[in-house]
Formats: sequence, structure tokens, C-alpha cells
Amino acid sequence: MVDSQSYFLPLFCTEIIFRTSLLYIAISKVAYNTFFTQDITQLILHKHQLPIIVVDIETEEIMQWIN
Repeated sequence: MVDSQSYFLPLFCTEIIFRTSLLYIAISKVAYNTFFTQDITQLILHKHQLPIIVVDIETEEIMQWIN
């Protein structure tokens, strides 16, 4: 049986860390160029203010930071 402390303590710590940090969503360059440039996807990203990092998977380079 899982006790409540083993569940709530990590959850509480995560909330504190993410309250002071900005979490970026990493996506591949291919996914960005084929899906994330569509109008509806851009509206969702803007509405929810989701910051993303576009990554070239082959070269393991960050191509673009988008806030």
C-alpha cells in the first residue's frame, strides 16, 4: 500500500520547483515544421503560453527558443 507521504511529498516539492522555474517543452525540428507551425497549434501555444525548444535530433542542437 502507498502511504500519502510518498505521494504528496514529491508532488509538493515539484510544485515549489516549478513555481520558480520555467519549464520548456522540447520538440524536434521536424515536428515543429510539420505540426507546430499550423495556425491552430500556434493559437493553442499562445493561449496557454507554452514555451518550447526546437531541437535538431540528429545533431543534438537547440535550433530555437520560443517563449
